[in-house]
Amino acid sequence: MLTVDQAKTEILKQAKRVVGMEPVPILESLGRYLAEDIYAGLDVPPEDNSAMDGFAVYSGACNQSGETHLKLSQRIAAGDSPLPLEPASAARIFTGAEIPQGADAV
Repeated sequence: MLTVDQAKTEILKQAKRVVGMEPVPILESLGRYLAEDIYAGLDVPPEDNSAMDGFAVYSGACNQSGETHLKLSQRIAAGDSPLPLEPASAARIFTGAEIPQGADAV
């Protein structure tokens, strides 16, 4: 078994120094190293979306120390355009669906 220092030495022996930059089309860049950051031209997804099924709520409307009762205001599936969250309400939301304006938790 190698020590940590021996392992580092072995890894560094295999490392190759990268010198210079060359513009290459992205589809021809396999096996190359990125010389500068690339930024997407648009947000994907375009809006915040839910990572799970649940209920979208404004957390300030929830009782942190006990039970909270909220009116169910809407059902939001992936691909739907939700209405803004009504005060003191919750919206049933499904994975991938856009989080409604006014909600800050699922």
